[in-house]
Amino acid sequence: MRLVLLASDHGSGFERLLTLLAARSGFAQVLLVVTDQRGARVQDRAEDRGIPTLFHPFDWYALTGRTAVEYYADLAAHCAPLAPDYILLSGWDRALDPAFAACFTAQLLPLDAFLEANHA
Repeated sequence: MRLVLLASDHGSGFERLLTLLAARSGFAQVLLVVTDQRGARVQDRAEDRGIPTLFHPFDWYALTGRTAVEYYADLAAHCAPLAPDYILLSGWDRALDPAFAACFTAQLLPLDAFLEANHA
């Protein structure tokens, strides 16, 4: 199973996800961790484990006159080539643009729901 994580928090849920993946070898792979918050601990935690990260700040888009639609189109362009089975949301406090959601409808899931469904 191929996973992308959108996170704005410190990564406590991410640690639970890593524990699940360690206990179930070959079950899933985190392909990318995306954060929109500078200094988010989850980015450091991912990088410490060799998991690719992307800092994708919404503020830059706002400051340069770009829209939320453009922000999410660019985010989709980063995620789509990875062909994730799930895009997991952990503390992601921005409303998802409908066009982004349309790209991944079957795959969007809160991280806690994913962990619960997989008994973590």
